[in-house]
Amino acid sequence: MRFHALLPVRDEADIIGQCLAHMLGWADAIYVFDTGSVDDTWEIVEAFALKDSRIKPLRKDAVFFSETRLRGWMFNQARQQMMDGDWFVRVDADEFHHVSPPEFVRTRMRKHETCAYHQYYNFCLRQSEVEDWQNGRESIADRARPIGERRRWYTPSVYSEPRLCRYRDTMMWPPTVSFPFNAGFVARERLPIRHYPHRDPLQLDRRCRLRAAMMADLENSNNWSQPELHHWAQAEWEQFVTKDDDPNLLYWAPGTELPEVKLLNHLAKPSVRTMQRVAHQFFLPMLDRTRAAWPADAYPQRILPRTANELQELLSEGDQDRLRYAVKQAVNLAPIRTNGGPRFHAMLPVRGEGDIIEQSLNGLLDWADEIYVFDTGSVDDTWDIVQDLASKEPRIRPLCKDSVYFSQKLVRGWLFHHAREQMRDGDWFARVDADEFYHISPRDFVTQRMRTQETIAYHQYYTFCLLKSEVQNWESGGETLADRARPISDRRRWYIPSFYSEPRLCRYRSTMQWPPTAAFPHNAGFLSRERIPVRHYPFRDPAQLERRCRLRAAMMADGSRPTWHHWAENDWRKFVTADSEGGLKYWVPGTALEEVHNVNHLPQSHIRFLQWGAHQYLLPMLDRMRSEWPEDTFPQRVPPEVDAALRTEMAKMDVDRDREEVL
Repeated sequence: MRFHALLPVRDEADIIGQCLAHMLGWADAIYVFDTGSVDDTWEIVEAFALKDSRIKPLRKDAVFFSETRLRGWMFNQARQQMMDGDWFVRVDADEFHHVSPPEFVRTRMRKHETCAYHQYYNFCLRQSEVEDWQNGRESIADRARPIGERRRWYTPSVYSEPRLCRYRDTMMWPPTVSFPFNAGFVARERLPIRHYPHRDPLQLDRRCRLRAAMMADLENSNNWSQPELHHWAQAEWEQFVTKDDDPNLLYWAPGTELPEVKLLNHLAKPSVRTMQRVAHQFFLPMLDRTRAAWPADAYPQRILPRTANELQELLSEGDQDRLRYAVKQAVNLAPIRTNGGPRFHAMLPVRGEGDIIEQSLNGLLDWADEIYVFDTGSVDDTWDIVQDLASKEPRIRPLCKDSVYFSQKLVRGWLFHHAREQMRDGDWFARVDADEFYHISPRDFVTQRMRTQETIAYHQYYTFCLLKSEVQNWESGGETLADRARPISDRRRWYIPSFYSEPRLCRYRSTMQWPPTAAFPHNAGFLSRERIPVRHYPFRDPAQLERRCRLRAAMMADGSRPTWHHWAENDWRKFVTADSEGGLKYWVPGTALEEVHNVNHLPQSHIRFLQWGAHQYLLPMLDRMRSEWPEDTFPQRVPPEVDAALRTEMAKMDVDRDREEVL
């Protein structure tokens, strides 16, 4: 006896991971049909499917939702894997079974009962929770928390519909019905389900926009009875917010029982129920033969390309609103600290840095007053780690996660544009990466190494290498993934000082401009003679390095960078350093690094003198000549098909790596 879940989804990225993890606790097979998501729902489903074969992504296609044609099509695809006596369940991404279907069949249903209706416990979004969201006490970062912790107030539903049914191979589900004909003899008890349709204001706003737009399609609305009265037609999300003093509200503590609801309005009259039992006991095969089968060419109603584009534009517009709202919320989570001195702001883009990000953030917390994080599309646990640390340390501000191409101009410029809302004249901001550790903190460097008139510092990289002998040690099992828990400075000790340098640390002024065409603000500051020393760990172990090279080379395929760029190199072994390399130097953690006094970042003396005069007297005028950051400018998004391929490639690498670890 196996249990099959039929799951249609669309734009459920905020909850789909929790949903699938929950269903994997009881389902033997989960069939998923994505009806046209424009967020990363489908990519999350595919990533789960790579790691657990019970998840079976049927397809992604832009179709209108339909209880009849969509769910019926899914059933007729999934039934090929069903046998007599199995059970199938109609599920949605916002549902969590309080009693699992296998347990419900075993403990709550009688042997002759073969179909169960659901008992919804509708968890609400209350007015006070909306106010918490608007005031920054709850944010998008909280979506990483279990939904059962975030929404605890509910109302039991009176309405019910069939959800769980025992399969027989003669049953028919044609496109005209929302459940198979003569599905089964109905159980007296209802299957308890915690329902979370209203999770936060942004999700609810998006849900209402999408559903109202789809109901505006004439052909689609004709499939609904009284469509103008249906809740799908309601475009104003505020209509679904519940008042805190609603007398019907009940409180649930996660991990406890829900009160039993003994409603029987789903049952027929006793006389009818008696006849139903007789019919289901003796006449089902005959009755099934009188019903129409699913036509071979029947399929859910496709959304016309023009309508699909309009929906995507509508939701993209909503995403931009969400992004602006979320970023504004993230940068206002905590009041500005005023301790009398300048504040230091770190702007950190990340992608696929799960092996190092926690060490990186802890290093930044040693000196930064604020850390602003933009995840450009991680498929590992980077963003989860950022959010977890942010929940404990308010200086970490997760601004956004979106699959975009990395750009020194667009990504870092966007970060600066949003972080500057928390900066004031005289503060300092630093361009940082997850594989960098400041050997002298920016705060100490400003006070000890920079002169008063110097307002910008270039970096001095000490690039720590992955030696050939360390690769051999990894391949022989002398070092493994478990070693990533050790400080990276213990694992990689050999380095080469870099001659190349770029601006990293700058004093903020409110008139400075960083437009999308520049990799750093125009007229950023007067250059410091000394460089700020940074330990750089781009090559940490073979698994990380291979992943880094594959990702970067794949993203180079769009032609956004010249072919000579090091991002184009797909062979990770090209970055391994021979133990006999002449420039290698050894560092003992906790000791000073060798001083490097390169000055190739400085202009000629007479130009430097002119720059000093300009920065001393002309900056406000020069700043007014520069263009501002356009409000609607955002980094270039990775096309969905490219993003899906990248996610599949990275997830496959993870599976291969896990298999190697087991072996």
